[in-house]
Amino acid sequence: MSLHGHLRLGALILTATAAMILVGCSEVTGGEPSPTRSASSQQASPEITPPAEDEVAVDPPSTPVPPKEDGRAEVSVVLTNASGVDGISVVALVEGIAEEGGLCSLAATSGGTEVTVSGPGHGSVTSVSCAEGLSIPRDQLQSGSWTVIVTYESDSYIGMSAAATVEVA
Repeated sequence: MSLHGHLRLGALILTATAAMILVGCSEVTGGEPSPTRSASSQQASPEITPPAEDEVAVDPPSTPVPPKEDGRAEVSVVLTNASGVDGISVVALVEGIAEEGGLCSLAATSGGTEVTVSGPGHGSVTSVSCAEGLSIPRDQLQSGSWTVIVTYESDSYIGMSAAATVEVA
């Protein structure tokens, strides 16, 4: 084969290779773009389990609240878990803020008795977690129904969860 024939063959192979690469990178889907999955969308979603009989899950309020007179903005405090096993313990999230230094408090009332404990809020990227210190030992509680409320306070924010009922055996 002559030099001109080799060049022609090389050009043909190069064109065919480029066409195969381009066809391999595209997909015909009838005019509609095909969905793609990123690496992050292929991660397993967290497992959500319903609360046990002695636990209560509460949905967040749906309307924003204006700032208080003292200048602090009101935030949504969501009671995500309340348990009456071996006392009362709760977990709450303060949504939409990320700060350290706030104070989370649990108030539990039954009849004329109120027990209050507090602990620090711990900030993450999108919320503040209230769990540390929000447990009341069983020996400080009588058996029966207790109403629990979690509050959050800092220099900039204030908020309170909806009330939930916890049964202490």
